[in-house]
Amino acid sequence: MNAYYNVYSLFVNESLLGKFYYSSKKCSFSFDKISVRIDTTHRFFRKPKVVITDNISNMVLGHYELTNWTIFNGYRHKLHLHDEIHSFKRHRPDGYSLFGKITWGRYKFTLTNNTEEITYTFQIRYPLFSLGNIGPSLPFEGSIKFNSNNKMALFAGLYLIETALENLSD
Repeated sequence: MNAYYNVYSLFVNESLLGKFYYSSKKCSFSFDKISVRIDTTHRFFRKPKVVITDNISNMVLGHYELTNWTIFNGYRHKLHLHDEIHSFKRHRPDGYSLFGKITWGRYKFTLTNNTEEITYTFQIRYPLFSLGNIGPSLPFEGSIKFNSNNKMALFAGLYLIETALENLSD
């Protein structure tokens, strides 16, 4: 397969928790003994239909509700997973300053269902000078804080981060 993938490897105390693979055509993630794919159907003049499916049983586990209004409303996407609705939102990173170079390229997103919250914080090290759309292809590192054992939502949230980063670099 000759596809370019962004690969996330998530670790907890030096132990691999799971992996997330993303490209413009395919997306999947795996953890424990669970393997999931994210299927996207692009529709003419409509938002894409994005479904989360178990790779082994082909059972639908959930879907994404994406919005086209990211400029005015921020990233108000939703994740429907096992009859729970999780809201996704972009926040200003901690200590943000427009004039402070140290905060440039830092991002913070949350995924919450009002009882559980997952906070993704990371930094992309952009080159001093760049030409074109390079954001999604740069490596980055960060941390994830969460107050539940819902690994499915943890990994599914990475897809929403990828869509947000693509919108930032358009």
